[in-house]
Amino acid sequence: MNNLIFNTTASELKSSIYGYNQSSLTLQLLQLDSAGNMLMTGSVTVNNAITIANATLTVDGSVTVNNAITIANTTLTVLISGQTFTSATANLPNVTGTGNVFTATNISTLTTASMFINNTGSNTVTYSLMLSPDGTTYFADPNYTSKTVIGGGKAVIPIDIFAQYVQLQYELGTNTATFSAYYNGQA
Repeated sequence: MNNLIFNTTASELKSSIYGYNQSSLTLQLLQLDSAGNMLMTGSVTVNNAITIANATLTVDGSVTVNNAITIANTTLTVLISGQTFTSATANLPNVTGTGNVFTATNISTLTTASMFINNTGSNTVTYSLMLSPDGTTYFADPNYTSKTVIGGGKAVIPIDIFAQYVQLQYELGTNTATFSAYYNGQA
């Protein structure tokens, strides 16, 4: 029956969208999951440059990109051969005083994690790695308390004390600093 002509109830109007499969030379029904996302199974090959700037991205299967790929997310989680990798970046231009970066970052599911500071300014940045059992009360990691990174310098901060939450605290006083902070973790 033709749903468009003989159906008078809008909620019952239905249609199907098909895509052409160049490999099998057939039409295939495109489907959505329960959240309304397009289902893609098997392999996907992209021959042009792509940019991913969405809030989240999940890929189940393989994706081959034969050109450049740009990921503009502030955080990224990738499953690589059974290992989950997560990262975040914070650029802090011309900051003063005391502040926190990666506030209340949950590290409870990670097996290894690190933070990094790239001081691109000329003033020294003083930092402390703060750990928390509950995301509210923080304790300074005794190995990374009031450490400094001179202007143009870099620091690697391994997170090697077991905790549920972590954040990076900077203390600049009245000085102005420009730096980037990075967070990487793997489960």
